[in-house]
Amino acid sequence: MAAPDYPHLFSTGRIGTMELRNRIISCPMGDRLANDDGSVSDAHLTYFEARARGGAALVLLGSVAVTYPHGAYAYEQMAIADEHHIAGYAALADRIHAHGAKVAAQLVHNAGTALNDMVVGRPMIVPSVPEVKAKDRVARMVTAAESAATTRAQSRPDFAVRYRVATDDDCASIIDWFATAAQRCARAGLDGVELHAGHGYLFDEFLSPASNTRTDQWGGPVENRARLLCETVREIRRRLGREFPLWARINAFEAHRPGGTTIDDAIAAARLGVAAGLDAIHVSAYADASLGVAMTDSHTPHRPGALVASAAAVKRSVSVPVITFGRLEPAAAEAALADGAADFVAMGRKLLADPDLPAKLLAGHEDSIRPCIYQYRCIGNISVGKGVRCVVNPATGRENEVEPPGTTHPRRVLVVGGGPAGLEAARLLAHDGHEVALWEARAVLGGQLDIAGRVDEPLERLREWLMRQVQGSRADVRLCTPATLEACASGRFDVVVVATGGVRSRDGLTRVAVAVDDLGPWLTHGGDEVGHRVAIVGGDRGALAVARRCVEHGREVTVLEPSSVFAVDMGLPGRFRVVTDTEHCGATLIADATPSTLDALRVDTVIVAGPVQPHRELLQQLVAAGIDARAVGDCEGRLEGVGGIEAAFSAVARLVVELRGARRTLPRME
Repeated sequence: MAAPDYPHLFSTGRIGTMELRNRIISCPMGDRLANDDGSVSDAHLTYFEARARGGAALVLLGSVAVTYPHGAYAYEQMAIADEHHIAGYAALADRIHAHGAKVAAQLVHNAGTALNDMVVGRPMIVPSVPEVKAKDRVARMVTAAESAATTRAQSRPDFAVRYRVATDDDCASIIDWFATAAQRCARAGLDGVELHAGHGYLFDEFLSPASNTRTDQWGGPVENRARLLCETVREIRRRLGREFPLWARINAFEAHRPGGTTIDDAIAAARLGVAAGLDAIHVSAYADASLGVAMTDSHTPHRPGALVASAAAVKRSVSVPVITFGRLEPAAAEAALADGAADFVAMGRKLLADPDLPAKLLAGHEDSIRPCIYQYRCIGNISVGKGVRCVVNPATGRENEVEPPGTTHPRRVLVVGGGPAGLEAARLLAHDGHEVALWEARAVLGGQLDIAGRVDEPLERLREWLMRQVQGSRADVRLCTPATLEACASGRFDVVVVATGGVRSRDGLTRVAVAVDDLGPWLTHGGDEVGHRVAIVGGDRGALAVARRCVEHGREVTVLEPSSVFAVDMGLPGRFRVVTDTEHCGATLIADATPSTLDALRVDTVIVAGPVQPHRELLQQLVAAGIDARAVGDCEGRLEGVGGIEAAFSAVARLVVELRGARRTLPRME
């Protein structure tokens, strides 16, 4: 069955002997959800099962270590390095197969990026000793806490990064590590294996002419640089036969890295790999990792569809299926397949935001797909030692902790405020079966997203999705309805969820300033009400987007951030991207700014776009009157993610559990 708008996405496909129900692959990503010994955790079972249940054809387990703990990036990394690991993968395979999906493991050795080796001073195995990179190139974009989480061992007086150049015996061991891990995958019931030969990991360090300067059989021409990968492929084929699906992920290029991999190198390596026995090629990219924009210019692209052309170039050169990925909306994914640029599309961030995307597309319910907003909390968490999370889908990575919806004790709940936190609260409570009313004082829903969406298109898509979800539920939504103590009390609600947000802080400002929330029409259309020289107070994602829009409107812009780091609300890769883009567009960014910094500037207009001060007056009145009231979002003072969605999710999840303890069924709302 194929959805009318997506016939190519929902056609069946094949990688080697593996038949797939559609062309959508759940992209391999590190998740830091494993048990401390690298084994599959309970969180893994439900995390990956959600993607299978949601309709992906193939669930590709990301960054599965072939040795552990040496050669791994973290103790929370998945591993299949020992016989005791097999049982967890067998259980996971059963879960995924039950939903009609296939499952494969992406096998990896982290080599020169193996944090586990780095922190204990264990030499990291590499083809050649790498050049030393400047340590401060991205330091100004990282908070002290984030830096401590990623470099905790480097504060030791005896700390030193140690490398060990691989010998012939080491190369033989590497081949055995991967072949043995592939055998374990097969014994666990997995349907295939992807060899990770990109992103600066072990095979890639041999493939890249920038990192492999050897002159022996493992270095020099591409045939030698690809030898380790190809010999590994041949050994896996010797042990498992030609029928076991096996493919590799390779870099099509290395951005910002002189002498690095080019598309010609990639094509040559792909051809050699196919000749050795690969069934498909998964086309990615890499970059100079010391640059802040490295990830978003390569394997986690910020530019939509940035890797499709590279996939097409590889596809023209090989006889096996090619997989592409990288910020592809469904229509763009369909076009990539229809144009013959690739045979499969892997989706990562999109399936974190909504694992049911394939099933919703197939059913014709595209409007119900929760959008990814490219906040980069997912990969950002991995960088700072945390498990994978998603700001718009807080259940990601903790699916095993979430109660399934469906209360048997519906309660009467009022949600005050139609911003992102209020909409999320109303959505969740209505979905659980409660009688929900939502009152919004303004004539539109969305709160801060109403402004943010004018300058940041993914945030507008989030606002529209939240509104559709609430308006399509049984919630009673009332606009232009201010909430007072008297109105809340007279409604005889069992619980009042207060999501009244806050007001932009003007603490310390001596100049007349306009809140960004009052500039909606100007941000969209421009005009004369904003002067030529503009100062923006606040430096989060939204403020930087406003700065770029001001530059587009021909203004001279200075952004003042009170802390030392801009866009701290974003995960690291996205932060590096938007800060760099804002600087490159011509805006001036000043960190550690104070009111006197602003006083020293010659500006015509001051725009306040920084944090909000919680608006808690109604909450306090309700509590004083003995009414059960709960604060969520900015009103609560918890500013995680976008507009407090994460905090709203957590608060409502607790509230749902409480309400399910009710002993009576309440009358329906009128």
